Amino acid sequence: MNIQALLAEETISITKLRSQLAKVLQRPGPVAVLSNNETAGYVINAEVFARLVAAAEKGEPGIRAQFQPTSARLREITGRSAELLANASPEQLDEFEAH
Repeated sequence: MNIQALLAEETISITKLRSQLAKVLQRPGPVAVLSNNETAGYVINAEVFARLVAAAEKGEPGIRAQFQPTSARLREITGRSAELLANASPEQLDEFEAH
């Protein structure tokens, strides 16, 4: 049996995570994701992630670049976004504006 340190107060199974991801992302701290009762990973919200990156950068300047998309990936994202907007129906655009 592999014993791992659990670095979160809350846990969730991978199965439950699939149906509750939005709810889990609202939690203020990390949530350990378990697979077969072993820690498979952690889920954290954007605010916690930003704080972790800021803390890591204090100890290792430049580490932030490892967490940012490359310029090629940014071009891909913006190109896909432009395509989706160009092909969106009026109903979809109304729904987008409502959020």
